[in-house]
Amino acid sequence: MAINPRQYLIAPKLVAGVLGVPLLVAIFDVVGIYGGSLVGVDLLGVSEGAYWSSVETAVEWKDVYGGILKSITFGLIVSWICCYKGFYTRQSAEGLGSATTEAVVLSSVLILVGDYILTSLLL
Repeated sequence: MAINPRQYLIAPKLVAGVLGVPLLVAIFDVVGIYGGSLVGVDLLGVSEGAYWSSVETAVEWKDVYGGILKSITFGLIVSWICCYKGFYTRQSAEGLGSATTEAVVLSSVLILVGDYILTSLLL
């Protein structure tokens, strides 16, 4: 049929990982900041102005940029490893289980290594 499986199967997953993970990180950052506001202002009685002022002084653009860069890298790592392990798995239930386990372990280790490298470079 002359269909390139790498282009048809792998490329969309890599693009989805590179775009989807940073979007999730951005959503969770906003939810975390507003959750902190809910806890600090409503439950602990901190004034709203003091909370937002401290958020403004504590969060730097370097932190936001680093988080987005890390999330793009982690999305690429997870998508790449999982696509590779899924593409070259043995065609059995046992092969699928072992490929899934290998993908999770290798992705976790490479995320730790990548986080170390990116953190040392972004300081």
